[in-house]
Amino acid sequence: MRRREFVAALSSATVGWPLSARSQQPERIRRIGVLYGGPNDTNFRSKFAVFQQTLQQLGWIDGRNVEFNIRWGGNDAERIVTEAREVVRARPDVILVGPSSALVPLKKETDSIPIVFVQVSDPLGQGVVESLARPTGNITGFSNLEFSLIGKYLQILREIAPSTTRVAVMIHTSNAVSANWFRMFNTVAPSFAIEPITAPSRDRSDIEPTIESLARGPNGGLILPSDTFFENPSVRKFIVELTASHRLPALYANREFRS
Repeated sequence: MRRREFVAALSSATVGWPLSARSQQPERIRRIGVLYGGPNDTNFRSKFAVFQQTLQQLGWIDGRNVEFNIRWGGNDAERIVTEAREVVRARPDVILVGPSSALVPLKKETDSIPIVFVQVSDPLGQGVVESLARPTGNITGFSNLEFSLIGKYLQILREIAPSTTRVAVMIHTSNAVSANWFRMFNTVAPSFAIEPITAPSRDRSDIEPTIESLARGPNGGLILPSDTFFENPSVRKFIVELTASHRLPALYANREFRS
């Protein structure tokens, strides 16, 4: 997800806070709950720092007229549910949440506190919103991917490596929309004359066998959709080094994999 999109997310939630009201009621501190399904790593902190800096430029200064209650799920489904309840229990004015693994349980906890989501795939298909044009309810936000993009991923991978005939999509089992990705992938892949291989990963130990299996067979390739587990810098580096050492064609959803 691009930083500008991340920064813009909460701005839409502050439409009801006019400048005149801010100047007339400087003592009013707005409380922002933040729920992130992944770990408190450098990837999250760098994006959140830009978000805070931009809010400050708009007059929202941490500790003066806004305060944050930040919680992380660490890619642990049970922990995310607990943290979602704690965020709602604190009764913030608005909640910033992402990705889907955090939004889905949060949605069950409140239908009144405004929620702005980021890094959510196909919010309409997941039933998060009723309409993209008019989300309704207490939820709005930004979608980073649609499942239909899997066809584009396959097309690009074929352009990179025309001989590719076997492709694996690797997604962490904690990803709330992994089943959707696999279903779309299995449907679309045959139209490209590609054998689809679903590769759910429970932890880091599943990564190397998947990549090695692809590399042992002929004409293999790898697709890695957006997933907070794989975006962890150490895991990301591990995957890039493995695919490079096996000379395995790979397509990554996020630009961070280039570094």
